[in-house]
Amino acid sequence: MKLQIITSLFLGVFLLSSCSDNENATKETANQVVEKSVAIVKHETTSEKGEKIVEPVKETVTKVAKKVEKVVEKEKPVSEAKNTDDTGTVHRVEMKNSGADGIMVFVPGYLKINKGDTVNFVATDAGHNAVSEVTTGDAWQVGFSGGKVTFNSEGVEIYYCVPHRAMAMYGVIQVGNATNKDDAISKAAMIDNGFAMNHGRLKKYTSQIK
Repeated sequence: MKLQIITSLFLGVFLLSSCSDNENATKETANQVVEKSVAIVKHETTSEKGEKIVEPVKETVTKVAKKVEKVVEKEKPVSEAKNTDDTGTVHRVEMKNSGADGIMVFVPGYLKINKGDTVNFVATDAGHNAVSEVTTGDAWQVGFSGGKVTFNSEGVEIYYCVPHRAMAMYGVIQVGNATNKDDAISKAAMIDNGFAMNHGRLKKYTSQIK
């Protein structure tokens, strides 16, 4: 009897663990697994006097469910961090000390958006800001605490972090059609040549302009 109960508990834990591999796992899914696990235990103890074991099992499986929910939430990729508002889509750019492209980077370094969209610059790590250098609209900047910029003019925007400019902390945003593509690529090549390190990073970003 004890072996059957333990087996039922492990089954519930296994089902919950499986949820962590699915980005769409939700609290509702976790609760369903808890109820199924408890139902199994109730069924196996109907002819016994050990009904009280159901509550400890439910408590244990519920704790696992909560842990799985936290894992699923934590593992959501940055690319999903976008939403829409009345003016368009809001995209996320992180200002970081390091990333896939090296140290002192904007993530993503190249971003294509539509006219009217907004970019939310997030201060993931302290000490970074964002200032426009090449733009088809008005000059813009974001402080060290981060902030949002809405782009209403089509073209290529090139921006940088003031403290880490020489370290190639630059980013590129393409807004709709790249109306100033040739000019942006030419200026990016000149900027890239002046970096103290991370040469080629800005050229890599501008090469992705469509």
